[in-house]
Amino acid sequence: MNDSIVRIRNAVQYVRSSPSRLQKFKNAAEHERIESHSIVILDVPTRWKSTYLMLSTALKFQKAFDRLLDDDACYGLYFSELDSGKNRVGPPKEDDWDNAKVFVQFLHVFYDITLKFSASLSVTSNMFFHELCSIATELNTLANSGDYLLGEMAAAMKYKFDKYWGKIEDLNKLLIIALVLDPRYKLDYVKFCFGDLFEENKVNEMTYDIKELLIKLYEFYKGVDSISSSDQVSRSIPLENEGDMGKVNENVDFRLERLKKFKQMKEKKDFVDLKNEVESGSFVIAALEDLGLIWDCWLLHLKIWDCWLLHLAAALGYIYPKSALEIVLFSMFFVCVI
Repeated sequence: MNDSIVRIRNAVQYVRSSPSRLQKFKNAAEHERIESHSIVILDVPTRWKSTYLMLSTALKFQKAFDRLLDDDACYGLYFSELDSGKNRVGPPKEDDWDNAKVFVQFLHVFYDITLKFSASLSVTSNMFFHELCSIATELNTLANSGDYLLGEMAAAMKYKFDKYWGKIEDLNKLLIIALVLDPRYKLDYVKFCFGDLFEENKVNEMTYDIKELLIKLYEFYKGVDSISSSDQVSRSIPLENEGDMGKVNENVDFRLERLKKFKQMKEKKDFVDLKNEVESGSFVIAALEDLGLIWDCWLLHLKIWDCWLLHLAAALGYIYPKSALEIVLFSMFFVCVI
């Protein structure tokens, strides 16, 4: 794998070494009808993210590199020169490009998640456990993919992953609570994630612990809110920033597959009603999970009421008001009359 990366790096280095060579490379890309707004970039060997970008970009121009070998005689001679007293390896062959594809597929998982966590203008705490489980699941999938090279890299990375993060059951549970409070996932999805990582007994145990912690947090903040309710100021924080999220690579199949699997599981299997499992804390789960649903229903009722008033006013010959104050007074009038 390392030799394949070095061969591609040397090829990119040749193209980027002078404007004339870069122009010949662009001509080769045009002849091969490669449509891309990007151009090959040279990496920093000690930084894996730059190596990922170099390889992913170079793969788009694989045919241009092959054509350059025929169109530019200096390109072939470049690899016969000595580099630091050693023969310069290259040019890249078909096997090297195949290895690069495997390597890019492997690094894409980490590159994409790194971009999401490095967002400075959006909330990321609710994504942590979701992304951590995505990494663990993807590493297990790649390790058992049947591809020897990919499986070997995934197994080595899984060992480092477990060594760095330790056991997921020892993770700060507040990071899991943040995912529970995300209306897109809730407690069902956390239980689904546990199912990918642990045995059934462990899943039930950890799910129960999360619900117990959720109840304790609710009781704590309920007490705090009752003391300082007069000083509270409502604030709204955007969950996502389109500018930051737009920079993330849209090719996130590994994550979409998990969400599809979760949706299919919910359709095939009736999940246990979590609100009835914990008698002492059923109202807590209901309050947290149904908050968004209650808000939607309230807005729907307002729209129905507004539509009803509009038709009633038209039937009685009244001009329906337009301002918010007029609507309130108009509604009070009709309620009193009716």
